[in-house]
Amino acid sequence: MPNDKDEITTLVEFLKKVKEILAVLVKESDSLPSELHKPLSNSWMVVEKKLDELSDQLSANKNNFLKLLKSAGLSGDEMKFKLTGFDLAYKLWNPKSISTMLGKKFLKNLLDWANVILSSLAMALPPPLAILADSIREFKDAIEAAINLKEIREWNESVDRCYKTTTR
Repeated sequence: MPNDKDEITTLVEFLKKVKEILAVLVKESDSLPSELHKPLSNSWMVVEKKLDELSDQLSANKNNFLKLLKSAGLSGDEMKFKLTGFDLAYKLWNPKSISTMLGKKFLKNLLDWANVILSSLAMALPPPLAILADSIREFKDAIEAAINLKEIREWNESVDRCYKTTTR
């Protein structure tokens, strides 16, 4: 976290990156089971507005949240640690490699770091902003679960094919 930026500005920039990441995952929905493509796309329209609302509210009410952010570890060295971890993972992530094993590992790490900050944000803010932050985190979690579901389904189909060829 650069010294010349305040915590709110930095969090708003973080939320923009989260929005970018989630938009890529929605667009590149081949990593998810096909049954989830349409519900994901429809949900994204709602979550995208939540991200914008959260960013707008943080920006408009900067001074109201500083003490709360500090108590949740979103200021000073604690925030620097969390955001540096997120930024390092963000730099390693390549949106074009989502379907590869290594790409999924980078994505999982990036989403884990995003989760740390989104969870802290949800703890720090009063309702309804806490609810917005948590619902964004849950959407991110649901995308991760969907990616895992497709991997499990593919693995299961592969095992079934192997079993059928060995039992002939």
